[in-house]
Amino acid sequence: MFNAETVGRNISVLRKKRGITQMELANRLGISFQAVSNWERGIAMPDISNLKLLAQVLETTTDTILGDERAAEIISAVEEGKTPPEPLKPDEFVAVAPLLEPEQNDRLLEAVDEPLQPEQASQVKPNLAFGGEYDKTDAELAEMFFERGNVAMFAMVQDALPAGRRRELLERAVADGNMAFVAMLTDELASDEGADFAEKAFADGNPALLAMFEDKLSRERKAELALKAFEDGNVALFSMLSGNLSPEQRRMCRVRAAEDGNVAMFALLSDHKCEQTGRQSARSIERKRDIVEKKRMLQEKFAQLSDEYARLEQEYRRLESEDASEDKLDALEERMDDLEDELDDIEGELEDLDDELEELADPEAISRLGDRISGLKDLLGRIGAMFN
Repeated sequence: MFNAETVGRNISVLRKKRGITQMELANRLGISFQAVSNWERGIAMPDISNLKLLAQVLETTTDTILGDERAAEIISAVEEGKTPPEPLKPDEFVAVAPLLEPEQNDRLLEAVDEPLQPEQASQVKPNLAFGGEYDKTDAELAEMFFERGNVAMFAMVQDALPAGRRRELLERAVADGNMAFVAMLTDELASDEGADFAEKAFADGNPALLAMFEDKLSRERKAELALKAFEDGNVALFSMLSGNLSPEQRRMCRVRAAEDGNVAMFALLSDHKCEQTGRQSARSIERKRDIVEKKRMLQEKFAQLSDEYARLEQEYRRLESEDASEDKLDALEERMDDLEDELDDIEGELEDLDDELEELADPEAISRLGDRISGLKDLLGRIGAMFN
């Protein structure tokens, strides 16, 4: 992405090619000579209101000034009140934020495809309007955005919350099943606190939540829980944790499964699967974590788009009451229709992910696999008997 030095150098070169002095350029833009000087020295950059006019005066395009076609595409979309066609990377948002109005950055943040790193959040915070709540502290903003379900904005100010309050919000997020907030609030958990959530997830039979906190448990404790899952007949949890069993524990469980006629457990513990089971369990856990993370991102985007839709709906009603032109109302309707389509698409993706997560944790699916293995063994036995 571009930076102030690159932009400044481009402005200087383009200005000189047109034979324009810094003072003349400043006069034509209606700004101070010092502002132009600061641009060209890489101390500051023109904001969005100056950038378009600057391109006209220098008889060029914004992407030539910025030296970055992607940045120009983002800014052009913002000017038109649209979401960029491709989701933004955090570094792209950080780069364009200083050029945009705070309210524009609030909306653009909703298009960022993953959470900003702490240093990135610190960089862009001065360029955000936070929904116009200028009089609130960061901690108050965090509380407000948590209640609104606005994950993107919450991420920008969450560090202002004290540890005790973060723990309380984490408990609420766990109770509500809001994995987006759960993932964000677990970073500062001590190992013993994470272990508590893992124990609760196991007790509640929640594989998705257990996958997020499983690494907080010791191997010995995971083996104990695997044995408990075996005793309870919980194939889903057992398949997640069985990789932590010792060879002797696995042998014991296999013998028990055979005696009890438990095809699903026996299939997991078959000799020819012993070496695979740990890897399969790890892959299953990894996939579940991937699904949970993708769900978090989609839920975050859904919340952001919902906020934007509500804002546009209010704006539409305001303009309608003021007898605004049909063009303005049509433009808003078109954008709202686009948002509805995006929200529908996200809902569909979330449903697909839920189905996949359920399938990964579905004991009956594993049982059906065990039945197929058992049926194949019977068929082979009958075929063998025909030749005896």
